[in-house]
Amino acid sequence: MRFLVVSDTHGEKEPLLEVMERHHKESTRIFHCGDYCIPAVTFPEITFAKGNCDRDEEIQEENLIEIGGLRILQVHGHRYKVKETSLKLQYRAMELGANFVLFGHTHIPTCVMNKNILYLNPGSLLIPRFYSVPTYAVVTVSAAEDQERVRLDVDFFSLYGERQKGYGGVYYLKAIQ
Repeated sequence: MRFLVVSDTHGEKEPLLEVMERHHKESTRIFHCGDYCIPAVTFPEITFAKGNCDRDEEIQEENLIEIGGLRILQVHGHRYKVKETSLKLQYRAMELGANFVLFGHTHIPTCVMNKNILYLNPGSLLIPRFYSVPTYAVVTVSAAEDQERVRLDVDFFSLYGERQKGYGGVYYLKAIQ
C-alpha cells in the first residue's frame, strides 16, 4: 500500500493536481495535512486535516485512521505548536496510541522516529521554509519479515518529481493489532 502525503498548498490547485497526476494511480490514500485553503469537496479522494487557514466546517482538525497495522494521527500541527516544540504532538500521539503521525504547518520536510512513533511532515507544495524546493512525501507500507512490525519506506520528492536525497528512509513500527 502506498500513501501520498502533502501539506500547505494555500489555495493553489495546480501543484496538487500535478503531484496527484504523478502518484494517484499507485497511491492507496492521499493525505493533505492542512492549509489547503480551497473547498475540500473539490478533491473528494483526499483525506484532509483542517489547518489554521482553512474554513471548511465539516473537516476535522484531527483524524485517527487505522490501516495496515498503522494507527495514523493526521493533524495540521498549529494546535500543538509544532513550530515551537514537538512535545504536545508527541503526547497526543501517545495518548491515542498512534504509531505514525502526519502533520504540516512548519513547511519544513521532516521524518523523525521518536519513542517508537514516526513523525512525517511532507513540507509545503507551495512555500518551502528552510528548504530550497517545494516538497511532498510518498510512503510505501509493507509487512516486515517478522509480521509483528510494519515497514515504511519514506521518500521525499520536489514538486517536479525529483527524489530528495538525504530525506526519508526505511522505518519499522510495531504493528497495531
